Amino acid sequence: MRLLKVVGIIVAGLLVIVLLVGGFFGVVPGVSKVFGSNKPRDLGVELTVESAYAGAEVLGVPSTPTELQALLDNPEAAKKFDATMTSEQASSMLLMGQSGIPNWPLNLVQLRFNGDGTGEASGILNASQAVPFMLSAGVSRENADKVASALRLAGSMPFYVKGTCSVANNAVDLSLSKIEIGRIPVPGAWYQGKESKGTPYVTNLLGGNGFGVESLTIADGAVSMKGTRPLSSYGPWLKLVGNDTTEVK
Repeated sequence: MRLLKVVGIIVAGLLVIVLLVGGFFGVVPGVSKVFGSNKPRDLGVELTVESAYAGAEVLGVPSTPTELQALLDNPEAAKKFDATMTSEQASSMLLMGQSGIPNWPLNLVQLRFNGDGTGEASGILNASQAVPFMLSAGVSRENADKVASALRLAGSMPFYVKGTCSVANNAVDLSLSKIEIGRIPVPGAWYQGKESKGTPYVTNLLGGNGFGVESLTIADGAVSMKGTRPLSSYGPWLKLVGNDTTEVK
């Protein structure tokens, strides 16, 4: 798994929860036929190369040969992360690295961390990857197929999720306040108070891919993360390595 997968896993895990709850409780049947819009909600988060490089610096991703050598000289230190990222940094890095995430079901993801401690995510759900991703999270084939059938997943559809989310030692505490699938609001009664049905799958994704998240919190318009990661998580970001005088334009 790739760097920023800590955030990416949380976001995609939210979608697992949305799909599970929606499928098991019959939310918005046939939603793929009544999108209302084929564009995701715009959260006002700008995705830029500059923000991606800034996020890489915060997370300790090497962007010069000197920094790469420092990582190779002290690999144990490189496994640790303790960073605070803005919405723009996290979203831009996720966009740059998403092609390296197996069965990744999301595109054009915007993440917004609000001053009141809430977080928002919007983007496009690729329905063809929904079942493989649920399986990778530990959802049984029977239940994954049941969810896909109940929601009649097909093609691509926008999604939007808002709520609070924190992690302590890979255990996820989640409270969702709003969900849209295909830009159709999902009644809160269908999922509020039922989030715990899906959070174990997020924990499975984190631990199964070598991440130990000691803490993750949203506050003051940013996300703060601390823990350990596998060295393989640096893989896709090595393309950022230029030379010791490279400047991002």
